Amino acid sequence: MNAFIYVSSLGILSVWGLILSIVMSPIGQGPNINYLTARSFYYFTSPLLGIRFKVEGEEHLRSAHPAVLVGNHQSMLDILYLGRIFPMRSVILAKKSLKWMPLLGQYMSLSHALFIDRKDPASAIASLSAAGKEMKRKDIDLWIFPEGTRTLKEENTLRQFKRGAFHVAVEAGIPIVPVVCENYWRLYHKGVFTGGDLRIKVLPPIDTSSMTMADVQSLTTRTQELMAATLREISMSPTNIAPLSPELEPEKDTSLPGSVLKEVKEIAQPAPEPIPETQPEPVVSAPASTAGSVGSATPSMLESWTADEEEENGAVLVGRPRS
Repeated sequence: MNAFIYVSSLGILSVWGLILSIVMSPIGQGPNINYLTARSFYYFTSPLLGIRFKVEGEEHLRSAHPAVLVGNHQSMLDILYLGRIFPMRSVILAKKSLKWMPLLGQYMSLSHALFIDRKDPASAIASLSAAGKEMKRKDIDLWIFPEGTRTLKEENTLRQFKRGAFHVAVEAGIPIVPVVCENYWRLYHKGVFTGGDLRIKVLPPIDTSSMTMADVQSLTTRTQELMAATLREISMSPTNIAPLSPELEPEKDTSLPGSVLKEVKEIAQPAPEPIPETQPEPVVSAPASTAGSVGSATPSMLESWTADEEEENGAVLVGRPRS
């Protein structure tokens, strides 16, 4: 039942978001469209699902502007935690091709999304450099999931971070603000979707004003280690998670993107047999990045913006919905 409530709420609030974008953009409130849409979704959906968030360090979201906000990415349920903490004057990064999609493209343009052409490395490099300048000029924050894809599993671990968000921050000399949501496997995974309390912890801003492009890799690694440690701190141990009964299969809504329908179908299936506890995956450091400015960058610096960056839409680095 919760799965049906969630995807139905997504559909309803998508229409509301489009209305907000049409009304707010002409009066100069474009950068706040995402904030109001996200908050509306949270306050509408959270009571229906019985999911509540306790936020620690929320003041850090207001103490540094502009900033690059980086969060852990677990599933489509992340939209709910974004709805709880998404700051005012914050925007998302999207593929340039989505700019021309009916309704979605108009919403993104009106909400001041930053577009990047990942098929053209030279253009993408220039877009990354321009993104930081645009953030400073408009005093807006940018939200990115540095893992690049979902990490929904019982163990409290993160995927290796991609460096795109950190390139933007260092190039513009703006801080990184890490945000960690508790591992919600115990509430939401294949065959399970139930209510409960979850923790979100916002870490203090990481200053990049004195860094150069040679520091990007160490900044990426440092941020990942901080967020991984915080994830373990605020999440329940897998051995302490009680088994939950599966929800009934929700009705299929054919108006939703294929990626969302696939995930809803998965969580509605009977839960699998418990598996033995495994050790968390070690964090693997990526090769050190080449020093230099964005202007002298090579296509390899854009590994974080290639087509395999975001396998699901995620509402931050947005990909085309799959059929």
